[in-house]
Amino acid sequence: MNKRGIILTEVCLGVFITTITLLIAGILFKSLLGGGQKIAIDLAMYRTERSAFLHMRREIGWQAKRVCIINNGKACTLKCYELGEKRTVSYYTGLSGNNLYRSIKVIGQNEGINPLLDPEFMVSRWKISKLNEKALVVEIGIKHKKSNRERVFIEVIKVCNGKIE
Repeated sequence: MNKRGIILTEVCLGVFITTITLLIAGILFKSLLGGGQKIAIDLAMYRTERSAFLHMRREIGWQAKRVCIINNGKACTLKCYELGEKRTVSYYTGLSGNNLYRSIKVIGQNEGINPLLDPEFMVSRWKISKLNEKALVVEIGIKHKKSNRERVFIEVIKVCNGKIE
């Protein structure tokens, strides 16, 4: 063979190996990005859960004089009658069941309703059960709307200044 044939073969072999290497690197990079998105969604889900439970722990644990669990078929409502301000705080899912809401009603004023979840999440499960006179179990399933990733969070909340009815 002449020198041109050997150089052409070497160049073709180099281009082929480079193409295969870049293809494999692209596939690995794409899977790495997908894993990063899942981690970001999970972190946002945990942040949302911590925020929702923070409100519940503070109001149920320290400020509630009386806590009532109202189960009416599909929906479940948690009502806290508080000590100082003659106010009632309720936690419930909306009619569509997509979000968890916190409603605050002070006697003599209009009711304020706040969603507790980010718009990119929805509630897939909302269950409250009484553990004893001073503790209840709250179970929240949070689902990401686009990716359908779902986590269920369970927490026992103790009532320090009141009782559960």
